[in-house]
Amino acid sequence: MHEEIIEEGIVVQAENGTAEVALLETKNCEECHAKIFCKPSQSELKTIKVNDSFNCQPGDKVSFSVGGGDVLLLTTMLYGIPLVLLLAGIFIGFSVFQAEYKELYSFLLGAGLIAVYYLVFFITNKSKSSFNRHSPRIISVSRI
Repeated sequence: MHEEIIEEGIVVQAENGTAEVALLETKNCEECHAKIFCKPSQSELKTIKVNDSFNCQPGDKVSFSVGGGDVLLLTTMLYGIPLVLLLAGIFIGFSVFQAEYKELYSFLLGAGLIAVYYLVFFITNKSKSSFNRHSPRIISVSRI
């Protein structure tokens, strides 16, 4: 079954088939233990870029959908793979380096692998086609 996460927000800016949406705080936000990551301060708005097939205007209230598979895929790509690279670098470093500070060198090898991975990841995912494939999409609009 295809899972979706549905959120609501207000369009802040819209152009070229994408919209920047400020998330609305819901009753679920108060119960969520991860809210510190979504809204670090009271005055700062949390915004997200979404695919806009409705030609929304700033001020429109929208509902948008994020695929559960996309969330899992991007979480794995942003956190899972770097963790594996860090551990692989540490284990490879322990077997390759014979220096006095092999722990440090092993850690630096793992951190270097992560840095190269993120560099390649962000360069290859800057394309518009990648954004359209995995980004949230607007499913309904309420004109205000």
